[in-house]
Amino acid sequence: MPERFVPNTRLDPAPRSARRWAALLGLLFAVLAVAVPFLPVEHEITTLRWPTAEGTHSVSAPLVSHAPLWLTAEVPCRAARDLDARTSGPAVLVSTNAPSSFYGGMTGLSLQVDAGKVVLWSRGRQAGAVPVPDGDCVISVRADATGTSAAVAGAPFAVVSGDQRPQLTGIFSQLDSAVDDVRGLAFEARVDDRFASRPTPLKIAAMVLEVLAFLGAVVALRRIEVRRAPRGLPPGWWRPGPRDVVVFAALVVWWLIGAMTADDGYILTMLRAADSAGYVTNYFRWFANPESPFGWFYELYALWVQVSAATPWVRLPALFLGALSWLLLSRGVLPRLGRQVRGSGSVGWAAAAVFLAFWLPYNNGLRPEPVVVTFFLLSLCAVERAVASRRLTPAALGLVAAALGLGANPHGMIAVLPFVVAAKPLIRLGWQRIRERGALPVLAPVAAAGLVILVAVFFDQTLQSVVDSVQLKTRFGPNNPWYAELSRYDRLFGPWPDGSLTRRFPVLLLVLCVLTSGAVLLRRGRISGAAVGPSRRVLAVAALCFVVLALTPTKHTHHFGVLAGIGSAVALVEHLRHDELPAVPRHPRPRRPVARWGAAAPLTITCAVLLVGEVALFAKGIHKQWDGYSLGADNVRQLIGTSCGLSDYVEVETDPRRGMLAVSREQPRSDDRVVSSSRGGAADPLQSVARGFHRFGVPSGQFWSPPYGFGGDDAPVWGSFTADGSATGELRTSWYDVPPQAASGQLPVVVSFVGSATGGNSLAVEWGRDTPHGFEILGRRSVGQDAGRWRDVRFLVDGATKLRVLAVDQKVDPPGWLAVSAPRVPVLSSMTEVIGGAPVFVEWPAALVHPCLDVARLHHGIAELPAFRVIGGGIMRDMGYGWSAPGGGGPYGWFAVAASVRELPTYLRNDLHRDWGALYVVDPYQPDALPAAAALQVHTETHWGTWSPGPLTRAVWLPGALLPSDGRTDVRPFGAIPTGDAA
Repeated sequence: MPERFVPNTRLDPAPRSARRWAALLGLLFAVLAVAVPFLPVEHEITTLRWPTAEGTHSVSAPLVSHAPLWLTAEVPCRAARDLDARTSGPAVLVSTNAPSSFYGGMTGLSLQVDAGKVVLWSRGRQAGAVPVPDGDCVISVRADATGTSAAVAGAPFAVVSGDQRPQLTGIFSQLDSAVDDVRGLAFEARVDDRFASRPTPLKIAAMVLEVLAFLGAVVALRRIEVRRAPRGLPPGWWRPGPRDVVVFAALVVWWLIGAMTADDGYILTMLRAADSAGYVTNYFRWFANPESPFGWFYELYALWVQVSAATPWVRLPALFLGALSWLLLSRGVLPRLGRQVRGSGSVGWAAAAVFLAFWLPYNNGLRPEPVVVTFFLLSLCAVERAVASRRLTPAALGLVAAALGLGANPHGMIAVLPFVVAAKPLIRLGWQRIRERGALPVLAPVAAAGLVILVAVFFDQTLQSVVDSVQLKTRFGPNNPWYAELSRYDRLFGPWPDGSLTRRFPVLLLVLCVLTSGAVLLRRGRISGAAVGPSRRVLAVAALCFVVLALTPTKHTHHFGVLAGIGSAVALVEHLRHDELPAVPRHPRPRRPVARWGAAAPLTITCAVLLVGEVALFAKGIHKQWDGYSLGADNVRQLIGTSCGLSDYVEVETDPRRGMLAVSREQPRSDDRVVSSSRGGAADPLQSVARGFHRFGVPSGQFWSPPYGFGGDDAPVWGSFTADGSATGELRTSWYDVPPQAASGQLPVVVSFVGSATGGNSLAVEWGRDTPHGFEILGRRSVGQDAGRWRDVRFLVDGATKLRVLAVDQKVDPPGWLAVSAPRVPVLSSMTEVIGGAPVFVEWPAALVHPCLDVARLHHGIAELPAFRVIGGGIMRDMGYGWSAPGGGGPYGWFAVAASVRELPTYLRNDLHRDWGALYVVDPYQPDALPAAAALQVHTETHWGTWSPGPLTRAVWLPGALLPSDGRTDVRPFGAIPTGDAA
């Protein structure tokens, strides 16, 4: 589009009816838009009531909000006396956490009876105690935001002031309706599910009328324009050129083989849980609140993900947005930068290279950056079209794009920047139209355009729910101030994936281009070959983008993905600056194209080399790991067949005792050796020795108990521990037969050990084979590490027929002991088969690569207790828990209180030593508890947008992390773990 566009001017004035309609519909839209947050919605009010139809059986109901809005309990005194009479010690009348839970007592509420007294415990403190009176009376308890109180026969005996609402992971009691007189027993708790709402017919009708009014106002605004609309799109815009083919091909290749982007697993789980939760929920934090007021597009993504969670499918929106962004950039933004840009092939290639340099490392996933880039480019195109054509209608439509970009994410504020930098010409244009057509016909439709976003934000939410959502995010954070912006750049240049070369390069390139082009523009007033107005505005927008990033509350490097659009435009301005050549009086035409391509080469070629290297490295990794797991290779398999992602490649050892090796019937003898070990001094170093090592030679206590049920005759364990720690010794086990899978190197030999295996101590595995000439020792491998808890070590023993374990204890200090198990070769099943259809809690770093696992759902503000837990590996191993910790309103607040976990041994197919992550079995503290549905009662209420069910609850604080199931006697043995379609 040329810099100055002078279309024909209408000779006749706009019809009065058009002006009236523009004013009327614009005002109607504005009124409805402002009213939408206040209009009524339908809330599902959820209450837990107990006893259930099945009597006094305990109920498992972990609340997503950690605590209820309020709870009440009434226990007949005769039921308390009955329970006290048939138990010894404290007995639980009613409790909000499982009595055996390690953390339950310090976060929940428990009403107990002991030796004729009723005692109330609230959040780890005894609130009061009183004797149970004779006769017919009631023990009552109430807890809400104002305080917690308890009374017997109407006389208070415990009062806790302030908001001390207890955590609730279920309803638990030792009362038995079969033997105790529980007539009058009642417990109620109101669940905080304030964000699950749906619009009423009144609100739907208002929003439909609002959209129709906006469309009518835009049509009326178009009719009252003084100038006719120019051609919408340049002729042949749809015809792809070589640059388009290269860009689209690169996007498609990266869509298939490219790495995941940050938060892909986080967002995917949000979208998958939306169906059961009733809204797109922040599954891993903030009490699972919605994304509002940002993230309106996730509602559309949630519908998309319901079709499939496979990676190629969920990446398709980003692929489409990438292609659309390039079309907007090449057809809308680039031509505005001047005639030389439109006629230069090198400029287009530079733009393509910079666009891909930003898009590939940042915008290939489910994050909002692709959405922000698209709406930013729409906003920029609309502003430039309005300035060029001197028409307000494009500006009004651009306001819609800017508002939608801002509603996508806080850094979507960059979509508003084109209006900021073009404020002067736009205000001048608006003032001129006001003088010609009147204030209301002009301002009302423009104001309506800026308020369209309210429909997307408040479609099924209310003003109060959005305020509550923002309050939770502010309370729990992260909420970094602007002056912490340097932390973003610290991550960009740090030694982790957020600071990779492919992420640093485009950002540094943009900064360099802005600084150099800005300096030239300030010195000369223009850049030769570039249109003055658009080039100034582009540079101003680029500079302000960094200000916008500084104002965002989080400081992650993936936010730089929003610069993909403006980065390409600035790169073109920089290219034109390099393209300035001295005037040549003779033969200027033959030299100019060569000079132009030469000037473009540093920028274009550098980006191209980086892109080709990036894609080539991923392609090489796919080829190298084709027999194992890589994301790109698995995406290819999902296109040509079926795959459950990483779950298909993880092999699980459900019962390690099944893989224990058998002692060989033919033990090697020293005089049969062909090649012996280097150990000397022993009469027969091939025979077994157990001097100083004995069965169960480990410290007492559940922490040191052998894992996996080891310690019996079928899975022996030897240790050198003594009470005074002064014992020493040596262990040489008998020789064990090696099965064919281990002899061929397909499976490892595994040994479990704990204690000190360094210094004077040692632990090793030695293996060999039978030959016609005797027994030949092939190899020996030492562990060379200490273990503060039981740990598995793996050995490959290719070609061996027999092996044994060697251990030496030469330390005399108390912690210098060592314990080791007999060797085993694991019996494996794929993780997909083991988990089957059971609900799983997959931490967000690992969620994308396990598309077939059934994510534990959220129903009516209550979490489904998972059967398994899956975490990521490598540097992401601890990231999942840190983000979902109790103090941030995360699910580990109820998970760690309701259950403990135990890790299953796992092995990545064809890559046994790779840290893929870990799989845990979840062991509830009350495994026989009924599901929450047994006590759930739901009814619908209609409330206006300012209604609140009550104050927000407080997150629980736990002194430790998720606890292991070590030492628990009530958990299922490993062999009893359900497989296949487990539930």
